[in-house]
Amino acid sequence: MLFNVNEKVQVRLNDSGRKIQAEYHAPWSGGPKPDSDGWTEYQMWELMHIFGQHCYMGPEPPFATVIRIMAGESERDALRAEVEVLRRAVEDSKSEMAILRGALRGVLEWMPVLAKIEGAISEAGKDKEGEG
Repeated sequence: MLFNVNEKVQVRLNDSGRKIQAEYHAPWSGGPKPDSDGWTEYQMWELMHIFGQHCYMGPEPPFATVIRIMAGESERDALRAEVEVLRRAVEDSKSEMAILRGALRGVLEWMPVLAKIEGAISEAGKDKEGEG
């Protein structure tokens, strides 16, 4: 799935994230406000611009590491289509596996019979060698 950095994302800021946002937006209005569940919305490029220098190995990141991607309707439709293709592929694979299992069972059922036939042929060859 392709993602455009102009798309909106939502994060849950922690105390350090709220402080960073307040400092960044101080000349203006203080920045976007969280919804009733604590999610704050940004365009992805804006999130990277404001918080990027604070996201690296070591300290706690300024927001929870789970990010909501607020895909538009066309992106959701594309994602649904991809999921459906994968679901069908899994179903097809299950059918193919069932066919292969059945064929393998058939081969395994015949293996003792084939071994007996092979043994009988081998014994017949030995008997014939002994006669000559």
